[in-house]
Amino acid sequence: MDGIVVLDGPPDPGAPFRERLRPGLEIRHAGRQDADTVIVGLVRARPQLGRGATVAVTDDRGLTERVRAAGGLTRRLDWLVALFGREAAPTSIGAAAPPDQAGSAGRGPRTAPREPWRPGRGATRKRGPGRRAPRPRD
Repeated sequence: MDGIVVLDGPPDPGAPFRERLRPGLEIRHAGRQDADTVIVGLVRARPQLGRGATVAVTDDRGLTERVRAAGGLTRRLDWLVALFGREAAPTSIGAAAPPDQAGSAGRGPRTAPREPWRPGRGATRKRGPGRRAPRPRD
């Protein structure tokens, strides 16, 4: 299975628009076009018989309709995550709380919960010595 990830916008200065990360996985930047248009163009560029085997993974209804009209298949993001054997994090709009990190990276559960961020004075309070010690003079 080959995969192409299409990102909106141009790449970083000096970086290529197309980059093969490893065999079967490529990153493309849409540049001045929106990523949806590039994805639909990739589906249309396939031979007519190959379009039915082209799968676009998206939760966007508009893109789903455009890809299907071009002859491609679509799947939702949870389908792709299930292929990797992990549980999908719930999607949200806005500043949702981050998913629980217990057991992430093989470190096991946390022993004590972190204190939540508080706005206002003291939110970015320094820890440790307030200033450097003066340099000794010879």
